[in-house]
Order: sequence, then structure tokens, then C-alpha cells
Amino acid sequence: MLLLLLAGGWSEGLAQARRSQVLLDARYSSHYQWRGVPRVEQASAQLAATGAFGLGQAEHLSLSVWSLLELSGPGTGDFSVTGDGWTFAEHDFSIQYGTRSGGLDVTAGVMHYRLNNSAPLGALPPDFNTTEVFGSVSLREGWLRGLGFTPTLRAWYDFHRIDGAFTELELAFSAPVLPVDDPVAGLQLAARMGASLGQKAEAGNPGYFTRDGTIYWEGVASATAGVSWLRVIASYHRLFGIDPVAESADPLSNERRSSWGWLEMALSVRFPGGIW
Repeated sequence: MLLLLLAGGWSEGLAQARRSQVLLDARYSSHYQWRGVPRVEQASAQLAATGAFGLGQAEHLSLSVWSLLELSGPGTGDFSVTGDGWTFAEHDFSIQYGTRSGGLDVTAGVMHYRLNNSAPLGALPPDFNTTEVFGSVSLREGWLRGLGFTPTLRAWYDFHRIDGAFTELELAFSAPVLPVDDPVAGLQLAARMGASLGQKAEAGNPGYFTRDGTIYWEGVASATAGVSWLRVIASYHRLFGIDPVAESADPLSNERRSSWGWLEMALSVRFPGGIW
């Protein structure tokens, strides 16, 4: 699962890498959602390991492994793929290339998803797996950047079991916390819109990979602190569902809600240290 990790937020910072590094990431979420669709109402942990290899002044190649750990058994109606607590629900693997060209940071890669689906959901078999190609473009120069804003466009295309695309547009605002020359903390606000373009599981199941349509709006407020090798992030997310699937409190029930919020805490370590 991306987690804004491999094809999204965490790995985009690697486009600035100039040398080889190892990154270890852990994130706690009070609620877990996947592209606007609620997955588990209970808490979960997300763990990742990434090796980034500098290819030149502005290029890198990275290999990543990401896992979702469900910390407690799902409640009634939770969209859980395991049906049990303290279980690894998913393992994902990716390879990504990133470069900085002019005023743009560009990434492209391949992601393979493997669900440990011991509680089958609709059309998803117990050993469901699929593969996507993905890419992202972030603006790093210009008047928007001068004001502290970074627009990013991300896109994924599943060519294996889903046969459809998903896109996300984000506008983020970042402000450093004193001292300006070498800030030890920062604040960020972000607004995102995600849209599914034909994604659905085999036999038309709309649960894990969603249907056609604009899926959601999401607002994120984050605070970051750290040093060259360690970063701690606290964030609050508020999601507003637009598509009927994204309005579901649970894709397997008829309950609806206009929006919901959750908290996340993340810890990221890189060796050797460097620019975040």
C-alpha cells in the first residue's frame, strides 16, 4: 500500500538524494484508509524499508518493502483483509527511479501488492495480488514555490488484476520553524483530490480498488521535527467522500458518513543522514 510512501510523499524526498542511503520508516494510524476507502476502523502500523542508490547529481534508484500490521481484531463491519489482530495484512514491493529536471522532481516505478486475505472479501481471493506502474511530478521552482506551495500530480495504472488507473492531485504548503538557515522542525498543510479511473477488482467488486468517479477530498495538517538522520511526524487527516464508495463507513455495509478524521504518528530514520 502506498501510504504516500513509495510512489508518494516519503519517497519524493529521495529525488534530492545525492548518495546511497537506507531508510527505515514506521507509522501508527488511528484509522486506516486506502485511496479514500476506509479499510480498518481500529489502529494499524505501517512499516517500510528502502534502499536508495544515487545514480548521479540529480538521479536515484530505490527499492522498497512496505507492510501493513493490523494491531487489533476488526470491529463489526470493518473492511479488514485479515479478520484478526496483530496480523500482517499486506506486503508491497516497489522499484522506483527519480530525477530532478529543471524545476521538476519526477519519479516513475513499479509496485507489486500482496494481500494476506484470510478473510476473503467479495471477488478478492485468499492470495490476491496485483501490480501497478506509477509516476509523479512535483513543481520545485517558480512563483508558487516562492510562496511555499508545492503542487504534485501522481498517477497509478494497474495492468494486472484491476486494469484501471487512479490519480491524485496535491497542493502542499510548507513553512520551516526557526532557525531558518538550519530548521529543526517544520509545519505543512496539504489538500488532495483523488479520482479512480475505471479501477475495480475481478467480478466487479468495488471494495479494495474503487470504482469510476471522483473519490475524495483530503486535508492534512502535519508537524515535523528532527535532525539529519531522524525525523518525527505528527499529522491529522480529514477526508471528505464524494463517490458512494468513499462515503461508506465500511464498503461492505450501507452506512454512510460525509467525512471522518484520524491521527498518524511517523518515525523515519536514514543512514547516513542527509537532507530531508
